[in-house]
Amino acid sequence: MLAIVPYLVQHPGSALTDVASAFGVPASQLRRDLDLLFMSGLPPYGPGDLIDVDVDEDGHIWISMADHFSRPLQLTWIEALAVYLRGTELLATPGMPDAPALAKALEKLRRSLGAETL
Repeated sequence: MLAIVPYLVQHPGSALTDVASAFGVPASQLRRDLDLLFMSGLPPYGPGDLIDVDVDEDGHIWISMADHFSRPLQLTWIEALAVYLRGTELLATPGMPDAPALAKALEKLRRSLGAETL
C-alpha cells in the first residue's frame, strides 16, 4: 500500500483492475486493502486526519486526505536494513499470514541493500 497510495494520489480516478494489475495484486485483495485504508492517517486520528477512499460503482478509485503519502516511502540505509532483518525473522514464523507478500517485499529490499550489506 505504501507504493499504491502515492500512485492513486497522483492518478485520481484510476480503475481498480488497472491498479491491481500494475502492482501485481488480485483486484479483490486491493479492494480489501482499500477498505481498511480509511483507518490510516496522522495523529490525533480524527475525521480530518484520516485518509478518505472512494471506489465508485464503475470501479474507479479516488483518494483524498493522503498528502502525507504523496510520494513513496524512502528509508535510510539503516531503516531499510532494520526492516529487512525484522521481516526475515517474521517470515520464519510458522503460519505467517501474507508470507508470499512479505517475501516479495524482502526480496526487493535485499536487492536494494546489495550483497555487500547483507
